[in-house]
Parts: sequence; structure tokens; C-alpha cells
Amino acid sequence: MRRTSVVMVAAMMAMPMQGAMFGADGVFCGAAHIAVFNLVFWPYCEIVLGNGDKKSLLKKIFLNPCVISTGIALLLFFCGITIPEIPAKALGHLSDLVLPLSMIILGQKLTRKPFATLFGDWGNLLAAAEKLVIVPLLLLFIMKGLH
Repeated sequence: MRRTSVVMVAAMMAMPMQGAMFGADGVFCGAAHIAVFNLVFWPYCEIVLGNGDKKSLLKKIFLNPCVISTGIALLLFFCGITIPEIPAKALGHLSDLVLPLSMIILGQKLTRKPFATLFGDWGNLLAAAEKLVIVPLLLLFIMKGLH
């Protein structure tokens, strides 16, 4: 599975869960994180991993759907432009489908991998342990210390 698809599926799964757990403030903070990722990290990776000439590299960076959509979203946000009610309602219904559809896509991608390869790589196991066990425990101790 490509790392970019994993990152995007993780982002698609995180936004509805942040909305359910923290409301609109959680979604705003999560969207800010994803916007920074799309505007900074994605072009940086294209520069580091790109093998083409500068013109094609700049074209790849600025015509990327993630960068374009993030730019449009930031323009709408900072200009205070609101979407009319009917398209906003349709987008709301689509956003409700993001979590189930991303889980279906992730499940479909995982079924194509042999079970042994999912858990046979120590790097993957270490990254999963870090993200799912070590960091939450560390944050728990920090938050307990701060009361």
C-alpha cells in the first residue's frame, strides 16, 4: 500500500472522529493540520523524491489536487465566503459518507496483502506500537502531571 494513500485514508477517518469527539473545534484543528500537510509536506516530498526537471516538478506541486483544494478552502475561509444552503447540505451528506467509505477502501487494500506481510515487517510493527501505545501513554502521563 502506498504511503500517500495511507495518509489520506487516515485523514479521512480522523475528521469524522474528531467531529464526533470534539465538535466543530476538533474538526477545525484537524483541518488545519491536514492543510499544513498538503501545503508544506506534499511539495517538500515532491522536491526530495522528484527526478524530473524544475518545470515539471513545479507543475506537479502546484497542480496537485490536494494543494489546489486546500488553496481554495483557505481562500473561502479567509475571505468569509459561505456556500449556499443547498450545496452545503449536499456536501454535508457527502462528508457523512467519508468515514464508512474510507474504512471500506482501507479494508479492501488490506485484503490484498498477505497476513504475514502486514505483521512481518519490524518497521511497521514499531511504527504501529509508537503511534498506538507509546505516544498515547506518554501523553497520558504528561496530562496527569498537568492535572
